[in-house]
Amino acid sequence: MARRRRDDEETTGQVRVRLLEAFALNERTCGEVGEFVARLLGPVPGRPQVLVVEDNVQLLEAYCRALESDCDVLSARDADEAERLLSGARGVDLVILDLLLPVGSGLDVARAVRERWKEAPILVVSGYLDSRMESELRALGGPFEFHDKPSSEVVEVARRHARGPQ
Repeated sequence: MARRRRDDEETTGQVRVRLLEAFALNERTCGEVGEFVARLLGPVPGRPQVLVVEDNVQLLEAYCRALESDCDVLSARDADEAERLLSGARGVDLVILDLLLPVGSGLDVARAVRERWKEAPILVVSGYLDSRMESELRALGGPFEFHDKPSSEVVEVARRHARGPQ
C-alpha cells in the first residue's frame, strides 16, 4: 500500500512538472504569436499615432473610442506602461496626459516623450496642475496645452492636432 502511494505521488509529481513545462511553453508561444500579429497588423501608415495616459478607466476608454476612427491609439493607465509603449512606438504624433498616476508620474512620461519626439504636442489634462508643475513641463520644450479635468474639449483638440494643418 505504501509503495503504491509513493508511486502515485511520483507520478503526480511528474505530471505536475510536465504541466508546468507545457504552460510555460504555451505562454512563450502566445507571447511570440501576439508580437507577430502586432507587427503584422501594426499601425496604418499615414494615420497619426496618439498616446493616451489616464488612470481613470472610463475616461481612458472614452478618449480611445472617440479617437480610434481617426488615429492609431496607444493607451496606458500608468507611467511604467506608457514608457513601455513608447519604447516600441514608431512615433507619437500626440499625447493626452494625466499627471497624477498610480505608478510613476505624468512628468516622467512627458520627459520620455521629449527624449524621442521633441515636437509632439502634449495635451496635459489634470485637476491638479499648479504653476510649478506647468513650469517644469514647459522647461522640457516642445508644444504643451493644459486643460483642467474633466475637459469636454480634449477630444476635439486632439482630433485637430492629429489631423495636422489643413
